[in-house]
Amino acid sequence: MTATQVLELSEAQRELADARREKTQLDERIAALEAQVRAGDEQAAEQQLVEQYAQQRLAQLRQEAAEQRVREAAAAELGQKRREAEAAAQADLEALGMPALAEALEDAVRALDRLQRLGDARQHAIVKHAKAFVELEMRDRIVHKDGGWIVFEAGGVKFDTNQDHCQGANLVKLATGELDRRRQSARQIEQGYGPLEPFPHPVTRYIDAQKND
Repeated sequence: MTATQVLELSEAQRELADARREKTQLDERIAALEAQVRAGDEQAAEQQLVEQYAQQRLAQLRQEAAEQRVREAAAAELGQKRREAEAAAQADLEALGMPALAEALEDAVRALDRLQRLGDARQHAIVKHAKAFVELEMRDRIVHKDGGWIVFEAGGVKFDTNQDHCQGANLVKLATGELDRRRQSARQIEQGYGPLEPFPHPVTRYIDAQKND
């Protein structure tokens, strides 16, 4: 709402208050004069009543005009507020519209696709190298073997063909769960509580360890 519209409404309200006050004063004077007539003092009040009735009518018209100006100013104010509300909604929702959502979704899908591909590639590499270690009879590097389940060591790190938990689908599920966990943890911190513990997953444990270094 503009400063001009605020001023117009304020002035219209003052004019209406003045008109109502004038009308009330005239009503009171006329009531007193009418009381004189009822008391038998018609001659003294007659001329004044004629004048006061005319003034009363003018005051009534001025009050009606002031009321109309207040209604118009209030309507203009409301109209301006509605236009401002629509403009604000349009600005906010354009920034949060389908293009932004589509871009964010595409980014998320690409990130999840990359995560799943990395997990699947890792699992494929683990199985491939586990088989190679078995074929080469690298017993000093094979920690466990039970059929197709092989745990081996390379570079001081153990790798598990069955329980690595870093397959692509598992990582995608972990990502959505980690998002929920972090949001809930942030809410708890805002409420004065401690953060939630990380998921007991190799990747989240690694992230947590990196943050604490």
